[in-house]
Amino acid sequence: MNFVFVGQNILGGRALAGMVARGVIPQLVVTRPPNDYANLVEQTTKEKCLRLALTSNINLDYELISQVKDLNPQVIFCCSWGQRIGPDLLRLPPLGWVNFHPSYLPAYRGPCPIEWQLIEGLNMGGCTAHFMTSKFDAGPIIKQIRVPISEGDDGETLRHKCGEVIGEIAAECHRLLTDNPRLAGVPQDESLASYAGPREAARIINWGMPARRVIDWVRGLSPYPCVLLRYEGGELCVAGVTISTIRSCGDAGRVRGHEGGLLVGTGDYYVRVTKVRVGGQVVDLGTVKPNIIPS
Repeated sequence: MNFVFVGQNILGGRALAGMVARGVIPQLVVTRPPNDYANLVEQTTKEKCLRLALTSNINLDYELISQVKDLNPQVIFCCSWGQRIGPDLLRLPPLGWVNFHPSYLPAYRGPCPIEWQLIEGLNMGGCTAHFMTSKFDAGPIIKQIRVPISEGDDGETLRHKCGEVIGEIAAECHRLLTDNPRLAGVPQDESLASYAGPREAARIINWGMPARRVIDWVRGLSPYPCVLLRYEGGELCVAGVTISTIRSCGDAGRVRGHEGGLLVGTGDYYVRVTKVRVGGQVVDLGTVKPNIIPS
């Protein structure tokens, strides 16, 4: 069955690599143009010598749309794409679009399911393949797999983990649709739906939460875009914290130096800042001590 793959970044790249490893090869891979954020889809496409197209707006790239029409794919697979697909494109392949979403739908629909599953301290997430409709992440479900979330996971490790699972799911969806092009999927239960909204507003957190909640919040936004901590008239991008044995005693949000590092008060205990994002890099304060940290 001929298909095109549309995706980007870690999640899309791991999914694409998993499909290719199982012998499911797209006619064309569509991804975003390069920027300062690594794109595993482009890297994987070049490593596997696949046909590649770059676009910053898939709905308005008429040259790309013409190229896809000429390929006449039966279905388009999509993973980690940041734009809503317009109605004309949705109708282009006869079997529609299949989206691969890193949550166990209908829970955590929306753009940031990985972040919010970590922030809310889940120990079990999931990945879902579903037919795309005009409503985000609401189409009939084709296949789902549960994915364990460990205490050591952050946004990056969980993307890699979900990407591997999606590669497996995508290969299975290709087989299912090849065997039964009339496959309709199972409608989602709207009463169980929840929404994982944009992550940027979550960068300013309530340090009055218990330390355990603060840790989950920080790992949900790590390694990017990171929780913001006001420090010495500026802002520090916090990418990792651990709980200390020091009681905060009403000092929620207070920042203090301690043994060459930083402690931040929460609703119960101080947490120690273990990682920060400086420019485009995450710095582990256990191995490197930038000059932003007091001695």
